[in-house]
Amino acid sequence: MKRNASPLPPPHIGRLLGKILKTRNVSRAVMARTMGVSTSVPVRYAQTSSMLTSTLWDISQVLEYNFFADIAALLPPEFDSGVVADTTADARMDELEQELAAVTRERDLLLKMMAPDRRP
Repeated sequence: MKRNASPLPPPHIGRLLGKILKTRNVSRAVMARTMGVSTSVPVRYAQTSSMLTSTLWDISQVLEYNFFADIAALLPPEFDSGVVADTTADARMDELEQELAAVTRERDLLLKMMAPDRRP
């Protein structure tokens, strides 16, 4: 762990929430009803600079928006997350590209063999 002389300021979660509500055109009243809380609760959320992870988790599920990804994107790319990248799609893509190349070669060979000007 290294000590940083000028640490990054933490994001203001309330502003981030307000921005998402505005872009998605979701009123705080609708959010409150969906969450089953008083209409004053989302107003307080929008004013607070931080909140419990469990609260942000609940809001993320209600709004179907990944606030955690937004927060993580604010950190420098060299910060480790411990998350192992899912490379199964990349590996499958490589396999399919190799298979396509093999099938293309076979097709070209068959076309060459079936050409009418081919002599025995």
